[in-house]
Amino acid sequence: MQFVIIIVFVCLAIVFGIFQHRAAIERRKRLSDWASVRGYSFSPDKVRGLDDIYSAFDCLQQGNNRYAYNI
Repeated sequence: MQFVIIIVFVCLAIVFGIFQHRAAIERRKRLSDWASVRGYSFSPDKVRGLDDIYSAFDCLQQGNNRYAYNI
């Protein structure tokens, strides 16, 4: 019985991961479309160093391994 519960849990985790991945792809597409309509550029890549550029914002100075994405 425990084996069946573990298998069901693993399957649910995989399905959840697939839905999350698809949602992220759709979100990036919508952000890209929104930006291009308004004449902006869009980058889904991780960008480091924004905490240095915008040092006046205290919220960007918190934590370790700081980066931004979907900019």
